Amino acid sequence: VLVPYPHAVDDHQRKNAEAAATAGSVLVVERPQSGRRLDDQLVDSLAELLVDQPRLMKMALCARRLARPDAAWQVATMVHDLITVRPHRRAG
Repeated sequence: VLVPYPHAVDDHQRKNAEAAATAGSVLVVERPQSGRRLDDQLVDSLAELLVDQPRLMKMALCARRLARPDAAWQVATMVHDLITVRPHRRAG
């Protein structure tokens, strides 16, 4: 369950959440405009999911398809390459 932060730069959290929802891996809960509290919405959404095992299983399968288990390694490798390959520049 994702709750995008409405004030994120370029609304990137909502865009990422919507992409994951389109792929079937998450449920997006929008912050309420007025009246209803976010925690009430979350409780209702989670209660719906917890009783719908087929939907949870489908979401898990979709999330696995989106997963990038080696993402941390790839980022670390890129940072390492930037540090070791490019000459260090000093300001001033």
